Amino acid sequence: MKTVWLSCEGETPTDVENVGSIQYFPQPGFPGYYFPYNNTENYVSPMVAIYFERPQSKFVCVILNTNHKFHIG
Repeated sequence: MKTVWLSCEGETPTDVENVGSIQYFPQPGFPGYYFPYNNTENYVSPMVAIYFERPQSKFVCVILNTNHKFHIG
């Protein structure tokens, strides 16, 4: 089964240095069977919790191998 990976990092070089530790729960990605979204009845969206230990900067999260990119912080 493929995994759709999620990655978060600082947005600029300075942010990369200051973003701190990042943890993903339960893992840094989604099982591939959630994608592509097909709008079926009883579909349950996947979820990954992201914990930023000391978010002192701007950061961006990217769903790898897709065109999805979102900014947090």
